[in-house]
Amino acid sequence: MMESVQSAKKSTGETGTVMSVLNVGCDLAIKSPTKVTVMDSGGRIVNRFQFRLNSKGFEYFFTMIEAGGHPNIRIICEPTSMMWFPLAVAAKKRGHAVYRVKSEKVSDLRKYYKKHTKTDRIDADTLAI
Repeated sequence: MMESVQSAKKSTGETGTVMSVLNVGCDLAIKSPTKVTVMDSGGRIVNRFQFRLNSKGFEYFFTMIEAGGHPNIRIICEPTSMMWFPLAVAAKKRGHAVYRVKSEKVSDLRKYYKKHTKTDRIDADTLAI
């Protein structure tokens, strides 16, 4: 499960009001581009794109997810080796929450949604949920 207390699509602000969250699911990859799914609080996919795990790729990634000026962005990824670490450091510096989900949990949920298909895009969608 997520390594954080917040697990709902919407989080409660200090005043007790519900604020929307933009979930960004990232299926990290070294040899191929990282797949990204951006989902709003209503569960609607608002964007899909890919990027490489390098400085140019990170700039593109943050430009894409910050384009709408959303105040509450959560980045969700699997703790695949240490590939998540540079992304997490860059995201934290920009004020975004980062959540790591165990690969087994992603796999179980992916199997539930797509019984016989495994793709990086499905993994990114699953992480954004």
